Amino acid sequence: MFRSFLLAVLFAVSAHTHALLIEYNLTDLGGSQYQYDYTVTNDGSIASNISLFSINFDIALYDEASLTPILSSDVITNWDLQVLASSLFIPAALDFFALGSGLDVGESFSGVSIEFTWLDAASLPNNQSFDVFDANTFDFLGSGMTSVISQPNPVPAPLTISFMLVGVIWIITKRLSSKSESKGK
Repeated sequence: MFRSFLLAVLFAVSAHTHALLIEYNLTDLGGSQYQYDYTVTNDGSIASNISLFSINFDIALYDEASLTPILSSDVITNWDLQVLASSLFIPAALDFFALGSGLDVGESFSGVSIEFTWLDAASLPNNQSFDVFDANTFDFLGSGMTSVISQPNPVPAPLTISFMLVGVIWIITKRLSSKSESKGK
């Protein structure tokens, strides 16, 4: 009996954990500057359409003052976006509020990017948490994690064998030039 109850509770909780699919491409802008390009899809796991959600930015990893949204004209027409400042125990967030009907099941949009300074030199920017709310009551509907579409390609390092070949050629050239100098004397 307890096991059935526990499974029912877990199912009810998990039914609201993925309300949205937010995917991103990561672009390395040089130094510690990066850009996320988002694609947002209502995956249908909540019955209503999506009209209010926020993508969170941990201020230990992102320079909050550097968060700069870049929006396509289509996004500007259909969504009100703003960067919300962090507060005690609350991360900074990129907040999306639908100006029209929102995002129905199966619908998606792109054209939202954000440039930022990444503070963790030991790793690349990665998945972020997000929250979905009811646009009328502001009730929490669910949360999830963004997922990567592609990572920036690392700059290819020269191959070790290339260095070895250059070294061998240099040694051979030095030996040949020293032999020709000793023969000429």
